[in-house]
Amino acid sequence: MDYVYEYRKLLTPEAIEKNAERELTDMKQVFRTTHPIIHSLSTQLMHVLKSAGKLDDAQALLNQFLMDCKNDSEYPRRSLSYLSARGDQASLARHQGDYSLAKRLASPLLEEAKAILGPLHLSTCSFRNNLAIIHTAAGDYDQAGGLLRETLVTTSSEFGPEHPETLAVSGNLAKVLQRQGQLGDAEDAATQVYNGSTRMFGVSHPITLASAGNLASIQQSRGKLGPAQTLLEKSLDLYERHYGVSNPSTLRTLNALAVLHQNRGHLDAAEKDLTRVIQGQEMLYGRRHFETQSSINNLAGVLMQRHDFQSAELLYREVLENTRQTLGEEHLETVTTTSNLAFACQMQHDYVQAEALYGWAYDQTTKHVGEEHPRALKILSNISGVLYNQGKSKEAERIYRQLLQHQRRSIVSNHPDVFKTMSNLAAVLMDQGRLEE
Repeated sequence: MDYVYEYRKLLTPEAIEKNAERELTDMKQVFRTTHPIIHSLSTQLMHVLKSAGKLDDAQALLNQFLMDCKNDSEYPRRSLSYLSARGDQASLARHQGDYSLAKRLASPLLEEAKAILGPLHLSTCSFRNNLAIIHTAAGDYDQAGGLLRETLVTTSSEFGPEHPETLAVSGNLAKVLQRQGQLGDAEDAATQVYNGSTRMFGVSHPITLASAGNLASIQQSRGKLGPAQTLLEKSLDLYERHYGVSNPSTLRTLNALAVLHQNRGHLDAAEKDLTRVIQGQEMLYGRRHFETQSSINNLAGVLMQRHDFQSAELLYREVLENTRQTLGEEHLETVTTTSNLAFACQMQHDYVQAEALYGWAYDQTTKHVGEEHPRALKILSNISGVLYNQGKSKEAERIYRQLLQHQRRSIVSNHPDVFKTMSNLAAVLMDQGRLEE
């Protein structure tokens, strides 16, 4: 039994954070601030703060450690620990939604790792994998896929096809393929990861269960809702039996199952599951934590499907206020919530408010991830719809044509979103009497 893990399960997040802070403070009385033990404890506290949604505090802690390293003439700047700390800095920038900064931090790290550790070193592969994750978050799918395929060749030949790093890279590649609309290839890759994880770690290991969640997500994208539900229900049962009903990963899996119920039109089951998730997350983190707010956002989506637009709007406004305060005005989660609020306004025929909210969300999204990121394309589609709802047929046509150009460049031509845009454009043209076009 992992007694440390069992002990930590009994603690609240606040208690875990206080214990980590106390241990770091105590050890700083014994060791210099750049000692490996201090680095290890600082990293541990940083992850605790990140899990609590305290990204600025985590960044400040990491920046202080890196500053101490620079000021310590005896500290080896070419060490793996120093590279890893800078990698954590890039990862935090990604979590904060600053993808440009994350790429600027992570790109030179990969080149330094190649020079210091060698191109085939496991940590070099990890740095390349992490850079690919940043590109994926930023919507740079071609670059992300290239990095992941390069890494996969190395990890498969050097460490084996079922090494944890190989499985992690394959899982990330499956996510990229999913977002590119290459769903068959994505499912094949995710299935290999799930089967390999099961053989390597067993069915109840967190890595296996995480890969099951990824596979279920891709199956949903392919319309295989039955198999996806079976997989999520199996994962949920294993999480509850081995890690407890209030474990964060248990709640995330229940959240995913609720979204699947929503997609199948089982709104009572979805609302029941999300209510349970929110109650569990409130006990773990509090209501204003970003994970709790994400679940509240999902519950608002269920209410939207029930046509309870006013209740959904109230929840979206709550989430928007909290994301602004915790993540910042221009964070992508804030932008996404603004777009959701715009949709609630649109469904209540408040088109002026919806158009203004969508416009702001689109400007912010393109600033972060570019015009051809899926988030940007979704908002652009919604703007077109609002313009059409207001009778602004010419403007709607212009936006739909712009959207279609972006989609044809960024996703495969037979992707469902392309067909949806073509259908909407055709409806606009028919309203204008341009039947031949």
